[in-house]
Formats: sequence, structure tokens, C-alpha cells
Amino acid sequence: MRPAATLALSTMVSLDRSWVIGHRGFSSRSIENTLPSFEAALAAGARGVECDVRATRDGHAVVFHDDSTRRLTGQPGRIEDLTSDQVRALTFADGHPDVRIPDLEDVLVLAAERDAIVLIELKGSPLVFADLTKAALAAVERTRTRERIAFMSFCHSALADLHDLAPEIPRAPLFDRTPALEAVLFCQSPFAVFEAGVLTERLADGLQATGVAIGAYGVDDLATDERLDALGVGLRITDRPDLLVARREK
Repeated sequence: MRPAATLALSTMVSLDRSWVIGHRGFSSRSIENTLPSFEAALAAGARGVECDVRATRDGHAVVFHDDSTRRLTGQPGRIEDLTSDQVRALTFADGHPDVRIPDLEDVLVLAAERDAIVLIELKGSPLVFADLTKAALAAVERTRTRERIAFMSFCHSALADLHDLAPEIPRAPLFDRTPALEAVLFCQSPFAVFEAGVLTERLADGLQATGVAIGAYGVDDLATDERLDALGVGLRITDRPDLLVARREK
């Protein structure tokens, strides 16, 4: 088994064993991207959580995956067209009146209290990424959590802009298809995150040889988790943190 490469977060001393990260919290058991979901993932033993962040119309970073609010709230709308107060007033369609869409700041405070890390995926159209990046960084600064976060995005140009604003914060390009090694290295990031099914041995070998740490999402069964051991994947983003944590505790 290859040793997993160490990420450039000062709170991570060594990834001598893979770390379990709750995808949108414990999204197979709780409403995704909510504080109860993040709390459940950490209670299950996850080392950290992954969350999706969008910018509201008035420039606040809130935690929500979809472009539309309809799937989760039953109400039409887009986060970037709503103010932060309007987002806070939304309720979820499946009958949890006390659960609200959290601010990024809420998640970061929870992570600091639980000594957890947070992988922040930047979501939205390229037109709003400048505002989103500023809003997310402002939340990080207010909570003093630079040392326990990293940014991720499928919009690789946004990560390049982020590097100009905060070069010390790790950032990871996301890939849902198998890229050429050169495409990953072009992002000049300390680590990269792939959909588990597209990560090949050849790509993993190339990344390890150049010192780029590897993460994977969609690691929701033990067979996939075991396959990634051989590839030196350090971060496993999963809807089933309980399953992966139990394997590590055996």
C-alpha cells in the first residue's frame, strides 16, 4: 500500500491513514448540508466534512448544493437571487421546521469546536464566483479557521483567482472524468479530488510522483474504499462515514 501524501494544511500532521470526510455531512441519514447533518458525520467519527457553498444576492456565503431551491425546500428560486434573510427563512420540504440552511460561518464554528476540517466546494455560475470567493474568505477570517479548511471547485479558473487572494489556503480542482496528468498539474494545487470511479492507477502514480495529494468522492461502499487504499488516496468523501470509520476501527 502506498503511503497517502500529506496535505498542506497545518492541522494535518500526516495522512499515514486515510481520512473519512462526510459528504454534505451525513447526507444518507440527515438533510444534506445542514448543521444536524454535519454534527452526525462528526459524531460517526468522520475527520471532517465537505460542504457546498453559494453566494446570496447580498454577498453572504450559505451552504447549499443545488442551483434551485425546489428539490429541498419545495419552493422555486435560486440562492443567488435571494438575500441572506430570505434564505434563512426557507424551510425544508420534508418537515423539519427547526432546520435551516446554514451560513458557511455556522459550519466553520462547528468545525472549530469539534477540531474538524472542512472541504468547501464553491458552487455557482462563473459570473458570481468573485463575490462567492470574497464571501467565503470573509467567513473564514471571521471564524479564524484558515488552518482547517480547503477550497474545491469544478471551476478551475476560480481556484486560480483564489490563489491570488489567499495563496496559503489549499485548493483542489475537482474532476468527474479521468483527466490527463498535465491537466491536473496545470492547476498548480497541492491536492486534487476525483470521482472515485475515474481515478486510475496510472493517474495516481503520476500524481504521487509529483507530490500532489489525492482525494476521492463517491466512496460509499467498502469495495471502493479498499481499492483506493492501493492508490494512496488520502481523503475519502462519503455519504456513509459510519461504514468507512467502522472499517478503520477494526
